[in-house]
Amino acid sequence: MAHLLAAASGLPWKPRGTRDEVCVAEFHAVLLEHLAVAAFDAVHLGRCSGESPLARALEHARWFVERHYAPFPMNFETALACFRTGLEVEPLVRLSPLFFRTRAFELEHGDFQERTFSGRFCSSFRPEVDSLSREPQRELARQVAVLADAR
Repeated sequence: MAHLLAAASGLPWKPRGTRDEVCVAEFHAVLLEHLAVAAFDAVHLGRCSGESPLARALEHARWFVERHYAPFPMNFETALACFRTGLEVEPLVRLSPLFFRTRAFELEHGDFQERTFSGRFCSSFRPEVDSLSREPQRELARQVAVLADAR
């Protein structure tokens, strides 16, 4: 789901191509996924441990660049700057209820990796914002605004 949100948000997202292209696409998806999970978990599970969802996501993204995918084609600050420059916030926030429904499914079903969860949408889709997704969506929007303001 994070790769699809990246695509809808204007970021390179396909984990195909050269190693550099794959690294960048995975970075975008990892940062979006960890930010959205952190926002959802902060709202619904009370998981914030004194850190903002953005701080938690950035810590993981830094680890991803510096350790997990090392050697990464650029340093963390450059990767983050590219992310900020390419990110279209509106589709990310608008489509986030789809991600939050997926997260809820994962939490409800411990065996979610063995199950099928499917859906169809396009980047112009406007999913219903329900009680499950309303507050996480607001939190995600706040965190993305902080990220964007740090340019």
